[in-house]
Amino acid sequence: MSLEKEEREELFKLYQLTSGEMLNFHESHNKRIEWFVGIITAIVTAWVVGIFKSETATHYLLLALGAMAIIAVAGVAQSSVRYTYRFFLETISTRGKLEQILGWTTAIPYEPPQNGYWPNDAIVPERYLEGRRAHSTSDAWVAARTNDDANWWPIWLFRSAQLIGAIMFIVALHLLMQSFK
Repeated sequence: MSLEKEEREELFKLYQLTSGEMLNFHESHNKRIEWFVGIITAIVTAWVVGIFKSETATHYLLLALGAMAIIAVAGVAQSSVRYTYRFFLETISTRGKLEQILGWTTAIPYEPPQNGYWPNDAIVPERYLEGRRAHSTSDAWVAARTNDDANWWPIWLFRSAQLIGAIMFIVALHLLMQSFK
């Protein structure tokens, strides 16, 4: 496929825009993780302090509510992190399509300078291309990568927070019941 100079320039500008967007989504993904971890940490800290200071049924009820807040915040965090990670992956797939249209996924024949290297390689690294070829559509590629290693750990972290919140809720309920004896 031969592109006119204006088309190539327009596609390259779109590639640059997509690359910036990809970095923004990645940064947003990481900031969301940090923000939700901060909120959950604050609630857990307040709960732990509260467990040592609580004396009445009202205090234990507040502890139970705090544990429920941890479960709820961690649930919202999982959805939010998945959402931004999916946008990040969709931007990568768009960028991959542009790389292909621009001819960067195949070797560009050239005469390397003396002591030059890799004249038969594409501009895009082969490992990226192999990952793309493994799926028939960009949607399939995004779906396969949505829960990969880069996004698995924050999901695991927030699920663990939910589990901890459930344990904290049981402890608070137990203490609440004990306060009525």
